[in-house]
Amino acid sequence: NDIFVMAADGSHVTRLTKTTNAYEGVPAWSPDGQQIAFDRAFRLMHDPSVGIYVMNTEGGDERLLTRGPIFDDVIPAGPTFSPDGKHIAFLGLREGDRAKRIWLMNADGTVPAPIPAARSGLGSVPSFSPDGNRIAFEGHIPTGIYVINVDGTGQVALTENVPNDRDPDWSPVPGRLRLGP
Repeated sequence: NDIFVMAADGSHVTRLTKTTNAYEGVPAWSPDGQQIAFDRAFRLMHDPSVGIYVMNTEGGDERLLTRGPIFDDVIPAGPTFSPDGKHIAFLGLREGDRAKRIWLMNADGTVPAPIPAARSGLGSVPSFSPDGNRIAFEGHIPTGIYVINVDGTGQVALTENVPNDRDPDWSPVPGRLRLGP
C-alpha cells in the first residue's frame, strides 16, 4: 500500500513510498505541485508514526506533520491542501468519539485544531472551496453533505439522511459542488 505517480496516459509509473507494514493513502497534491500530503497507518494504530506526512513529488524529503495517539489522542487521516497551500484540512478521530471531526492545521503541521461543529461521517476527505473560505464534507448525524466556513461558523446541510451522498468536491466554477457515488 504505497503511493505511486504516473503520467496521465498510464506510463512512467514511479513508486514514491516504500514502507513495510503500513498503509499509505489519500495522497493530495499541494496547489503549487511541489509536495504531496498523505496519511500513513501502521497495522498497530497506536504506533507513534501514524499520521499525516508530506513529501516532495519525487518521494523524498518525507516529513511527519501531525501524528496519531500521541497527538491529543487523535488519529489523523485524509489530508487536503487549501487552494493557497497555507493550510491542510484532515479527518481526525479522537479516542472515545463516535464520529470523526474535520481538523485544520497550517501546511507545516503547526496549530492543528478541530472545527468544532464539523463532525464527519464515514471518512470522505474534506474539500476546500476554490476561494478557500469553506469546506465541504460528509457529515454525521444526520448523514449527508455539509458545508462549513473554515472558522467553524455557518454550517449548512446540503443533503440529509442520504447514506450514499459522499465525497464532495468543489468545481473550479464558483459555487458548484460535485458529489461522488
